[in-house]
Amino acid sequence: MIKTGSFSKIISLLLCVFTLAFSLSSCGKKDIIATYTADGKDYTVTEKEFDFFMKYRKYEYFYSSYISAKYDTADFWSTKIDDGNTIDKTLTDSVIRTAKTVAVEKYLMDKYGLTLDEADVKKAKEDSKTAEKNYGGAGAFKKYWGYTGDDYYEYQLSVLRSKKVYDYLFSDAGSLVLDDGQLEEYYKEHYKQYQFILINTKKKIATDDEGNKQYLVYDESGNSVYVTDISKEFLEEKKYTLGYNYKYEDLTDEEKEKKSTLAEELIAQLKNGADFKELAVANSDNFYSSYYPNGLIVDGDLVNDDKVIEALKDLEIGSYTDAISVSSGDYIYIIKRVELKEKAYKDAEENAEDKEYAELFKDYIDTVKSSKYSNYLEELCASVVTNDAIINKYNMTKTYLSQAIRERDNYYN
Repeated sequence: MIKTGSFSKIISLLLCVFTLAFSLSSCGKKDIIATYTADGKDYTVTEKEFDFFMKYRKYEYFYSSYISAKYDTADFWSTKIDDGNTIDKTLTDSVIRTAKTVAVEKYLMDKYGLTLDEADVKKAKEDSKTAEKNYGGAGAFKKYWGYTGDDYYEYQLSVLRSKKVYDYLFSDAGSLVLDDGQLEEYYKEHYKQYQFILINTKKKIATDDEGNKQYLVYDESGNSVYVTDISKEFLEEKKYTLGYNYKYEDLTDEEKEKKSTLAEELIAQLKNGADFKELAVANSDNFYSSYYPNGLIVDGDLVNDDKVIEALKDLEIGSYTDAISVSSGDYIYIIKRVELKEKAYKDAEENAEDKEYAELFKDYIDTVKSSKYSNYLEELCASVVTNDAIINKYNMTKTYLSQAIRERDNYYN
């Protein structure tokens, strides 16, 4: 499956994702788990706040990853993932980083003389009370979620503080204002451009009676619709949203046999000087091969498969891979790395003449800001002192999982 950074890598303001390599030590206060000391004052996060973060993070993980509550077991949480850590440790460490971030952002509010908007604070309070009421009162709310309406209110204030600090630092008065040089530096460091051919050995792109490819779009109600015209004018007229995919149908046995040798034929043509771009547009079963004929620009991995990642690791500009079979031969990739288009992120600017990559880079400024903000917080969070005696009592295995996940399971089962 194609994975593009601009579609999927927007960094949360509250969670700064980084690794801190230093020893944790006790701050000496019974209910304080994180302390940031600056300008002669301590900015702290309490165990009560940390307890909420653990419960909220566990719920968020199950909800966003669409994991069933049946996996809330010691065996699941002890499963090791790519970095060698268990799922439990990875998520708990993310909560520790959140706590450090919250302590630092409390300090930054003071440092820059920032205050929360009264209307926002009032709304946050009203929302927490309304939430309790909707669940039958404070007691029922806590039983359902594992935390109180007041805990939820304090969390909303943390989010508001994070946004307030973030917006200030990137304002004209702040210290993190981006310039063109930083935008270009991030682009060159993080992005690569590839042309590629994907051969689906089980399916083919569906066409209409006249041989036109059928594309997936969504109507105003979110229903799938298949069309042969994806021009901007047509989509706007029909109020369709592009689905970035084709409609597919099964291959006949004869077609399967032909597809089984297609990769070898294409490699032979490339060796004889055939144009990769032309072959990709004509033969690839992936939407992006023809939508971005000059190459798809990605932040991260082009394809989330270990064999493909390994093949691309040292691929030089102008070179292409051999045929790479993935998913037990269901898909075959041939990939060429091409020179990165100069400042493609500018395609997203309103007055840009060339809009080829506008969709990929519509959130580029926010992506760079989030990265810069995370790096800024990382330096400050390195000085946060944490209380091991309290933190070591916590883990995801023992943390309460919201009833909302169990109800969702029942609904879909």
